[in-house]
Amino acid sequence: MVADRMNTQVERLYSPYYPAVIRAIHQVVKAAKPYDVSVSICGEVASDFKLIGLWLKMGINKLSMMSSVILRLKHHICHMNTEDVSLDQILQARTREEIIRLLDE
Repeated sequence: MVADRMNTQVERLYSPYYPAVIRAIHQVVKAAKPYDVSVSICGEVASDFKLIGLWLKMGINKLSMMSSVILRLKHHICHMNTEDVSLDQILQARTREEIIRLLDE
């Protein structure tokens, strides 16, 4: 996923919530698993509180982010229930808005 978030003409195209982005990441995780290859997420997407449960549910356990976010995210992870995240529903979602709604439930 590449979009210049600072360019006002294309910043609307940047969103980690697009179904194609979520599905692509899931496919990479599934393809890596049989070979015991870990998948890491880095940057803003790694520290997105809405997405963290999804990453954990997919089996992603390496996250790289700004150090200023680590303690808050660690607290969030310790108090969350990944059972609340329906991976199947999210992977079947057709729109960015539907994914956001499912993650907010």
